[in-house]
Amino acid sequence: AREGQFLSVFLPMITAVVGFWATLSLNISDFTRYATSQRAQMGGQAVGLPFFMAAFSFMSIAITSCSVVIFGAGISDPIALLAKMNNGPITTLLAMTGLLVATLSTNIAANIVAPANAFVNLAG
Repeated sequence: AREGQFLSVFLPMITAVVGFWATLSLNISDFTRYATSQRAQMGGQAVGLPFFMAAFSFMSIAITSCSVVIFGAGISDPIALLAKMNNGPITTLLAMTGLLVATLSTNIAANIVAPANAFVNLAG
């Protein structure tokens, strides 16, 4: 951004960060209700959230930077990057399997707790 364009860049980035954390911030009570104490749940979040956020951010920056070197353009979309790496059926199968596992593991872990608690409450 150039001088005087701070808000045109800053506000969409703030929206992206809020959108990233919004879903789990609403469901955090489902995850922390089984903690033995307030201190334990705060410790778990203090250790887990910043470390993994930094690790995944580093991986995405590194992969996008590598795509500039390899393909001549920064590709931040995982699907577009996988499409560029078409080196045969085995590579495609492995890439799509990795994408499937990542998508399912993220969505199942984030979305299974609330319905499970609802079923437990209905049952007893």
